[in-house]
Amino acid sequence: MLLQSPNLGELALVNSTYFELHPSISSDELELYFYSGRGGKGEIWVTTRPTINSPWQTPKNLFIGTCPCISYDGLMLYFNSFGGPDWRLIYVSRRNTTSSQWQTPTPLRMNINTGEVYGNPAISGDGQMLYFALVNLINGTRVDSRTDIYQVSMTPVLDFNRDGEINSEDSNILNSRLGEEGPSIAYLDIFPPPFGDGKIDERDLEVFLENSNKEYNLMAHWQFDETEGNIAHDRISGWNGLLNGGRVPGRNGNPIWASEGKINGALLFDGRNDYVSTPFVWNPSYGEFSFFAWVYGGKQGQAIISQKETRSSGGIWLGLSLERKLMTTLTDGGRAGVVLMSDLTIDENKWTHVGFVWNGSHRALYIDGKQVATDAMPLGKLEHSEGGLHFGTDKNLSSSSFWNGLIDEIRIYNKALNEREIRRLANVGEFKEVEGFETGVEPHDIGIQ
Repeated sequence: MLLQSPNLGELALVNSTYFELHPSISSDELELYFYSGRGGKGEIWVTTRPTINSPWQTPKNLFIGTCPCISYDGLMLYFNSFGGPDWRLIYVSRRNTTSSQWQTPTPLRMNINTGEVYGNPAISGDGQMLYFALVNLINGTRVDSRTDIYQVSMTPVLDFNRDGEINSEDSNILNSRLGEEGPSIAYLDIFPPPFGDGKIDERDLEVFLENSNKEYNLMAHWQFDETEGNIAHDRISGWNGLLNGGRVPGRNGNPIWASEGKINGALLFDGRNDYVSTPFVWNPSYGEFSFFAWVYGGKQGQAIISQKETRSSGGIWLGLSLERKLMTTLTDGGRAGVVLMSDLTIDENKWTHVGFVWNGSHRALYIDGKQVATDAMPLGKLEHSEGGLHFGTDKNLSSSSFWNGLIDEIRIYNKALNEREIRRLANVGEFKEVEGFETGVEPHDIGIQ
């Protein structure tokens, strides 16, 4: 079937005798942005209409540039610039409302070198991922014939000290560098999000305050960085854990405080009778939640986290199957006993980031930031339990369930973390080195990611 496609020049004054390219229409279909060569400058123009059935009105020029892309909410306009010192970069202009004027464009200062050209930006519907083309140049000449598609997260990285949390420590770091400029502060430069403008000022603080409460809903965090005593402190809510040796609560010496954890210290469990017990933290029937931990070692059938007073076998939130696969026995009441298990096994000779996410209908398991198992069909409400937690054994202290190895950085969240947040947790403590400075934002080639 051949569709009839009228020329917009026949319907309005959109087209001209020059080139018109790269149309981008707003989500309400009332604004059309495009490149035009009219006037000999090469500019981005916009035409509007009061309703989708109305004709397009006379367009107005906005900026010198090409390849415009309007965000879904209509408040961000991405494009490539022509000329100037930053001609290789993607620019973005903002406005407060869809009826406001566009502000002066700002280049997105991604971690690129001067031999690369970024172009053809496209922003995702949620505004969290920017896609673009990249061309490699040497002295203005292409290195090869390839033009690759890249993607980069548009979420500002606020965890400046890479401890997995966004809190006053990160705010203090940002405040201590106010007024500084240059590449050494690039990882703190979050205005305009996410790449900054080359300096730290009050606008960076505003972005931090606006976003610091959005990314994490952390309920509990056991760092296991103590060096003595029989208390593992929860630094968020005070749900402190008691170190136990076998069935005798409060016995010192087991588990052992280890200095070489994934992040600072960790707890070493002997696989015979060591575990940690906590008071009540979370009832799985409440709704969506997530929990994660770093583990080293572990044998078949051993538990990482479990909950007392649970009907399901062992009440295991996370553990290893007899084949050393990551698994959980958390289920809904109608499917008690149905275990969710990964296809991958856990390597006992390295630190592994493991986790569980419940989004209200599906369970999901994660290893090193990647989803390794999820339910094929939706479940009902997860099984009710008001018991405390065990770290390093199941709810019954079964002899075969005691963990033999290290556990570090247990975190529990009262929301279902998204993929980007989970990947960030799996990379906690690991800076990316780019052109001699530390940064949390780096574009990735989609084809080789």
